[in-house]
Amino acid sequence: MRNPAADLEAEFAGVVEALHEASFDDPDAALARAWGHAQRAYRYLLQRRPRESEVVQGRQRQRGGGGGQAQQRELDGLELAQRRDFREEASTLQQQLAETAEAQNKIEELTRRQAAINEDVAQLISEAEKLEREAREEAERRLEQLREAQRQTMDALDAVNGEIASGDMDPQQARRAREQLEGARRQMNRSAQNLNNDQLQRARAAGNRALDALRDVQEQLGNLSRGAAAERMRMLQDNMDSLRAQQRGLVAQAQEQQTQRGTLSDSERALSEMLEGKQRTTDQFRDMMEEASALAEKAAESQGLMAQKLNDWLRETSREGIFEDMQAGDRLVRLGAWQASETHERGVAEKLDQAAEKLDGVAQLLVRDDLEALERAQERLESVMGGERGDGDGRFGWGPQDPDALRRFAEGGFRDWMDRLREAESLLPTDLGVRQRLTGIREDLAGIGRDYHRKGAVPQYDLIFERAIKPLTLSAEELSVLIRERKGDYGLSAGKTDEIPEQYRARVAEYFKALTENEK
Repeated sequence: MRNPAADLEAEFAGVVEALHEASFDDPDAALARAWGHAQRAYRYLLQRRPRESEVVQGRQRQRGGGGGQAQQRELDGLELAQRRDFREEASTLQQQLAETAEAQNKIEELTRRQAAINEDVAQLISEAEKLEREAREEAERRLEQLREAQRQTMDALDAVNGEIASGDMDPQQARRAREQLEGARRQMNRSAQNLNNDQLQRARAAGNRALDALRDVQEQLGNLSRGAAAERMRMLQDNMDSLRAQQRGLVAQAQEQQTQRGTLSDSERALSEMLEGKQRTTDQFRDMMEEASALAEKAAESQGLMAQKLNDWLRETSREGIFEDMQAGDRLVRLGAWQASETHERGVAEKLDQAAEKLDGVAQLLVRDDLEALERAQERLESVMGGERGDGDGRFGWGPQDPDALRRFAEGGFRDWMDRLREAESLLPTDLGVRQRLTGIREDLAGIGRDYHRKGAVPQYDLIFERAIKPLTLSAEELSVLIRERKGDYGLSAGKTDEIPEQYRARVAEYFKALTENEK
C-alpha cells in the first residue's frame, strides 16, 4: 500500500534536487523537472485535504445537475480513474515540455548563427564594389568562411531535426516543427549554392528566408500542445478550487470574530491574520488571472475554441470586479466591522463560485485530437442547419425562406450563424480549406447584415442561399468526408473507402459532383 506522506516528501525532495541541478546557462530541463515534482506534490496536498462539498456540488451542477445515484457513482468512478492516470500523464507532459524547451534553445542558437551569416553576406555585398585587388583576395577568404559557416549551420539543423524526430515531443507539434525546419534547410541549401556561385544577392535573399523560417519554428514551439494546454487548464481549475476554499476560510474567520471576547492582543492578532490571509488570496487571484491569460495566448493554435472562450471568461471575470472587491474588504477588517466584513467576503466567495462554474464550462471545450476537433466543428455547423430547417426538401431545404423569417434573419439572426461559424473555424487547422470557406461565409453574412441596416431592404432568399446555405451545406458534407477518412486512419472505420452505406451513397455522390462544379 502506498504511503501518501512518503510520496509527498519524495516530491518535495525531487523539487529541491532538480533546483540544485539547474544551471544559469541552461536551466530549462531542470526547472521543468522541478515544476513536475511541485505539481505532483500539490496534487497530493489536495488529496489529503477534505473535499469541500460546495466544490463537488458546483461541478455536478456544471455537468448537468442530478442524474441519480447511479450517474454519480459513474462520475466518481471516472474521477478516480483520472486521478490514477494523472501521475503518468503529468510525467509524460513534463518530458515533452522539457524536450520542447531544449529544442527551442538549439533552434534559437541556429537562428543567431544564420542571422550572423546574413549580416556578413550583406556587409560583403556593400564592400565588394570598393575593393582593390589585394582586398578582393581577403574578401574571397571571407566568402569561403561564410560557405563553411553555412554548411555547419545546415549540419546543426539536421541534428536538431533528427533529435525532434526521435524524441518524445508532442507528435503534432514535432511534425509541424520538422516541416518548418525542412523548409528552412531548403533555403539554407539555396544560400549555400549561391555562395558557391558567387551570387551574393541571391544568397542573402535565401538566407533571409531561412531566418524567417527558423523564427517561425521558435514561435510554434513556444505554443502549447493540446495535452500541455489541457494540463494547464487542470492546474488553473485546481488553483480556482484552492482560491475558493481560502475565500470561504475568510468568511468563517469574519463570522467567528463576531462572537469572540478576547483581549486587545487577541483582537490585534486576529486582525493581522485576517489581513494576511486576504493578501494571500488577492495575490493568488491576480496570479491565476495572469496564468489564464498566458494559457489563452499559448493555446490559441492547439486549442482554438477553448482559448477563445477563455479570453471571454477573462473579460467577463474582470468586469465582475473580484480583485477590486478583495482589496476593498481590507478597510472593513481594519475597522473591526466583522459583520459587514462577513457579508462582504461572502459576496466575493459567491462571485468566485460563479467564475469557477464558468471556467469548468470553458474546460469542457478542450479537444483530445484532430478527429474530435473535426467532429465538434461539424456539430456546430449542424446546429445552424438543424435549427434553421425550412419547408423545403433535400440537402438544401433549410434556412429562412418566408418574408418574416428573412426579416428576422437580417435584423440579427445572422449573428447567431456567425458565432457558430466562428467557433467551428477555431476548432479547425488554419491550413484546412473548409476553414477558409467558413471564414468567407461568415464575412458574407456580415455583409448581408450591413446592407440591411444601411438600406432597410430585406434580403432575398436566393442571396442567402448562394452566400450561406449552399456553401455551408457543402462545407458540412466535406467535414463528414474528412471525419470518415480520419476514422479510417485511426482504425475506427470498419470498411474501405469505397464501402459507402447504401443510405448515404446518393448524398455523397451529390457532394462530390457539387464540389467538382465549384472547382471548374
